[in-house]
Amino acid sequence: MNGASPDLSSEKREIAENNKKIANGVKAVMSGMDIPELREEIDKLRTRNSELEEVIKIATSSKYATVDEAALVEMFRNAADTIDEEPDRAIRNHITKIYAAVDGSYTVNVGVHTVGSPGAAYIVCATFIYNAA
Repeated sequence: MNGASPDLSSEKREIAENNKKIANGVKAVMSGMDIPELREEIDKLRTRNSELEEVIKIATSSKYATVDEAALVEMFRNAADTIDEEPDRAIRNHITKIYAAVDGSYTVNVGVHTVGSPGAAYIVCATFIYNAA
């Protein structure tokens, strides 16, 4: 959100350009040009589009949730204290997005799901990138 353009035009333009590239890549794969790097690039473009769509969705929401800093700290502290007993709950409450890539790497966004805001809005507190072994 911090790096988003004021009118979201650059984000929308990038999505349109990515969609053209994805369509061309899919056509190439369908015609028999099955190059692993091409499939990886298509996957990266789809992931980027998902990220951009989320930025647009949050930016165009009519309401923004406010987060009480003390409450945020308390939520993470509680999750850390209970993760051994309730790992599923901690994951559901604090993993906001997981992007998996064809090469086996993945990106995990950790944050807080906001309550009372339109849609499935959340605040990303950290992003972790894991590369394929």
